[in-house]
Amino acid sequence: MKPLLFLASWALITAPAFGATISSLFNTGVNASGVAEPDGATDSHYLLVSPGAQEGAPYVATGAGGFPIPPWVGDAPTSAWTTTLNPITPLGPGSNTNAGIFADYYYQTTFSMSGLNPSTAVISGQVSYDNFLQDVLLNGVSTGISAPASNPGPSFGGWLPFSFDAADIALLNGGVNTVTFIVRSAQADGMEDYTGVRVEFLQRDAAPIPEPSSLALLGAGLLAMRRRR
Repeated sequence: MKPLLFLASWALITAPAFGATISSLFNTGVNASGVAEPDGATDSHYLLVSPGAQEGAPYVATGAGGFPIPPWVGDAPTSAWTTTLNPITPLGPGSNTNAGIFADYYYQTTFSMSGLNPSTAVISGQVSYDNFLQDVLLNGVSTGISAPASNPGPSFGGWLPFSFDAADIALLNGGVNTVTFIVRSAQADGMEDYTGVRVEFLQRDAAPIPEPSSLALLGAGLLAMRRRR
């Protein structure tokens, strides 16, 4: 057996499975480089989707627009608030068209696991919301992550940590996937209200699928080792 082949094969066997970044999974309110967009820009990575109260590309909101930032969590270079559609301001109307009816907003982002092994994914982060987080869906399935009116958590003044467990990760596929944050407006009297969501993914990794050439090298090395026995 040639020494170089042995060393290469041994490296493939013993090397740790370092994760690769899920590069298409973005925070709210950022551009393609992951940098926060200016106030009033459209969020290019999230959509308001059905059956939520509005549909379409939401607006980015920063402290440059004034209230409600603060008391909403302040600006950062790696994320920004994303909010409901309005032709005048990116904030409000919060919501309700009928008194006594809460409005839910479905903020959805799409990402690809192409070239990555979905079963090895590790995804966690933090979310801020106005006023309640009803659920987080992974490929349309509830993850059980929520902060409803009965237990609202930090709401818009802080961060709620979240992570997808093994059952959630099992929902991922090797192609296109979605994450949906369902945010509920607190205004139940039919009046306008401020509402939005802020998401930061602090970990978004998965093991890359080995290239065919690497697998072939590994196979050749193992075969050579077996023949030496």
